[in-house]
Amino acid sequence: MEQLPKNDPLLVLRALPEILMQHKIIKYVVLFIICYMTVTMILCSYVLATVRGLWDLFWSQYSLLAFGSSIGFSCYFVAFWKGSEFIKLRRRVFANYWPLTSLGEESFQKIKKLSIFANVFMVATILASLATSTAGLPWVGDEYDIMFPVRVYTDYFGERAVPLLVPFYLAMYCTGFVMISTGFIFVHFALHLKFQFFLLNKRLDGLRTEPLVNDFLYQNHVKEELTCCIEYHQKLLKVAKEMNDIVYYPIFIVVSCGIMFSVCLVFYMKNFKNSFVRGTTMAMTGTLTTFGFGFTGQLMENESGRLFDTSVMLPWHLWCLSNRKLYHIFLTKCQYHVSFSSSGIINLNHTLFISLYTKITSILSFLLNVSKKNHTK
Repeated sequence: MEQLPKNDPLLVLRALPEILMQHKIIKYVVLFIICYMTVTMILCSYVLATVRGLWDLFWSQYSLLAFGSSIGFSCYFVAFWKGSEFIKLRRRVFANYWPLTSLGEESFQKIKKLSIFANVFMVATILASLATSTAGLPWVGDEYDIMFPVRVYTDYFGERAVPLLVPFYLAMYCTGFVMISTGFIFVHFALHLKFQFFLLNKRLDGLRTEPLVNDFLYQNHVKEELTCCIEYHQKLLKVAKEMNDIVYYPIFIVVSCGIMFSVCLVFYMKNFKNSFVRGTTMAMTGTLTTFGFGFTGQLMENESGRLFDTSVMLPWHLWCLSNRKLYHIFLTKCQYHVSFSSSGIINLNHTLFISLYTKITSILSFLLNVSKKNHTK
């Protein structure tokens, strides 16, 4: 495994996805779970289609399991499809990032304060995922109520189904581990990109100090700093673009599955008894994961947009003509903030919550109208 830097305040956010995708034993366990769940999904879909019809997945007690599995599969798919690309990109760009301590202890302490909040979020997400996975296990009466794979294996194999059910129970925790690891990959990368924009802002802010004498040494210092900041800003923009290219399709896949899962969760809690604990823990995990994507994307967007505010406060009237030209170039480049999106439809910022709310309520209203029409016939 890659050597982790000692000054990284987000070590666990970085290490957890690496364990998933690089540790040999865990990687083989996860691959086995994926194969097992794929076979189980095909078998259960066949049985359900021949007995009741797949449309009943929306209305039956199996809706939550069916679409919970879909978002779980999407996270498996994203983690192993794009996770390695994230790690390769990180290895390449982190080697050229400015050290977090490069601008002094004061700036590093501000970074650590945000990192404490991120670590609290990480612990809360892990605990919520464990609670959700535990609540998702079949308890008394659940085997035939909502755990359709348990019902299928028990009916077809009888007592010999026990070895087949153990991986199913373990898959609850494995799926939770994969889901939060997928989120941690993005949160870790986006926060470090935000930290680099913060350091760039602090370095630019250092040019606001006015000299006592407008001499050659001052103009040369301004030129070096502006040139360095322009070059580094272009590197960060390139990194952000590469990162957006990686998350472009995964954002759409995971959010789409999350919308359908949320709709089924509402129906499940509305129509079935003893659903409060299981539904609440699932809602908490989904909310925390969504919060991590949206809030982290918004932080990075704000920090990149703050470059323009910092730039307009610089004492450009004291600079020579060549430095003013450099300043004009930088001012033109930094007036557009960096953001992550998929097809311009889904944006990873505060609008993510509004977008999800409108889509979920629209689908809910449509399905409720269809249900009422079916009942009136």
